[in-house]
Amino acid sequence: MDVLYKAIEPRHIPIYFSKKLVHIEEHSSSITVTFSDGTTDTADLLLGCDGIHSAVRTTYVDPDTHPEYSGNAGMFCVLPTSSLSTDNQFLLKGMHSTLTTDGMFACLPCKPDESELFWFFNRHVALPDAAAIDSRDGWVEKRQHELSNSKSTILSLISDAKGPWGSFLRDIITATPSLNFYPVYLLPLGRTWRKGSRCVLLGDAAHAMPPHASQGVSMALEDVFALSRALTLDVDLGECWDRYDRVRRPRVESIYQWTMANASHVGKTGSWGLWMKEMVVKWGLVFSNWFGMSTDERLSYDVDKAVL
Repeated sequence: MDVLYKAIEPRHIPIYFSKKLVHIEEHSSSITVTFSDGTTDTADLLLGCDGIHSAVRTTYVDPDTHPEYSGNAGMFCVLPTSSLSTDNQFLLKGMHSTLTTDGMFACLPCKPDESELFWFFNRHVALPDAAAIDSRDGWVEKRQHELSNSKSTILSLISDAKGPWGSFLRDIITATPSLNFYPVYLLPLGRTWRKGSRCVLLGDAAHAMPPHASQGVSMALEDVFALSRALTLDVDLGECWDRYDRVRRPRVESIYQWTMANASHVGKTGSWGLWMKEMVVKWGLVFSNWFGMSTDERLSYDVDKAVL
């Protein structure tokens, strides 16, 4: 956020907080938004970059589309690396992950100096009764239930991990002071991303997907670069949005399907199923290196080279 603020400040772009959008009205040459405090604002374009629970989408662009529960939920925590034993502080280089019979555990540094560690555990969690759901901020009752014995549950799942890696995992869980719990939601494919000629959705507001390829932010950034290029074309706004959609939709759907396939590998399984998953991952990496396929074409995609 600090990086964004510093980039905005010299451009004198105002930022307003505590605003809640309640109405959108498009005109022939502008679009106006109304906020809950009665104030309004008018501009040439309205970009809905407001996440999976987008007010722009639910108020105007596509009110019939609602987030759907993915079947998976995550527990996570950020803790200082200094809270780990001295030996384990030096093991955290890059991202590490391990499969268990009940889901996937992963950890990585979240600061350039590796002074803080982020870890998460993703597993299948059944949908609770509707009365217990708060789809925006997490499920209150389910959260309390899942977190009550979560540390002991995770420790039991990684009890077979041996050597420095096993010690490292147990050290992380033991050092964790508190946990967060969050259910993973997504948006269905094939929905509209715009309405009229002056309002378009970007990022999770348009195509929220599971986090199992770590591409959500990447897709949002690609949207921004593609849309910025499209707006420089000498075409009317309708044609601009059409060209943007033709470039972005196939790309987004491809990554979306990839994340869904990855999500299917982290569900609950038995010991033999876990062994099979580990072998697939191991030999997949080996063959990728043998045949020079270590760089996934999906990750080397250059949005600036896409033909609009």
